[in-house]
Amino acid sequence: MTMRVEGYDFKVGELYLFSSDSPECLAEKCLWGIYDTTERGRVKLEVATRDLRMFTVNQLLDRGYHFVRPSTREELRDFCFNYGFFA
Repeated sequence: MTMRVEGYDFKVGELYLFSSDSPECLAEKCLWGIYDTTERGRVKLEVATRDLRMFTVNQLLDRGYHFVRPSTREELRDFCFNYGFFA
């Protein structure tokens, strides 16, 4: 279920997909990130990627991302495998 980032009830350690322009949050067009905390009103991601190849740590979510949805189990599996392989 896709929702707006503002006011979303994030759970620490869960993987989410973020989109700037598409409420569908299609995996191939999203930023994938593991939620860490909210700092001064901004979402902080423990680990994030746009392509499942290059990963960044401790990234603040850009204010341009408006939509979010939780990952599927298959997306979580792919994220974990690729993070372990490419990071």
